[in-house]
Amino acid sequence: MQNSIKIIQNALDTLQLPQLITKDDIKKQYRYLSKKRHPDLGGDIKEFQKVNKAHKLIKKEMGL
Repeated sequence: MQNSIKIIQNALDTLQLPQLITKDDIKKQYRYLSKKRHPDLGGDIKEFQKVNKAHKLIKKEMGL
């Protein structure tokens, strides 16, 4: 259980989100960071992959 909390917190940190968020907050921040980090738009592929992984994890763990 404690490990799951740390994993979720790391994902929230990657997306630069606080612990108390709404589904819309997650969506907006993910879109913002995806555009900012996307390799086709001058971003870093590894950072882009971290954002995608964090978003998928949060959606899975929160049932979104």
